[in-house]
Amino acid sequence: MSLINEALKKAQRQRNEEQADLIAPMPGGGGSGAPLVKRTSARSTQSIMLLATGGIALFVVCVVVSVIWINRPAPRKPMAIKSSATKSSVPAPAPAIIVVPLPSPASGVSKTIEPIAVPVAGRAPA
Repeated sequence: MSLINEALKKAQRQRNEEQADLIAPMPGGGGSGAPLVKRTSARSTQSIMLLATGGIALFVVCVVVSVIWINRPAPRKPMAIKSSATKSSVPAPAPAIIVVPLPSPASGVSKTIEPIAVPVAGRAPA
């Protein structure tokens, strides 16, 4: 019976030691083992200057972009066409039609060809 009791006590001590390694020691208690969090060494002066320079450069870029964004020209709006409810007294110009005469028919052709009226681009024939 004492052998079993000693084995149980030994197993309990091992479990307690494993848990003590995983959990930080209690204040005022004499904890055993190394602390879990290791302190890192202080940053060198060169790395601090590099970080500070990067921060300043980022700030300057942000200021320049903001100034450009604020001072950009306003987009031009298309002009609105004002239409009046009454028709103006000036008559609209008549659509221009260009008449192109075709060359005279070759000898041996008995048909006569009449000129064709071609409307000017953008205007409809009347």
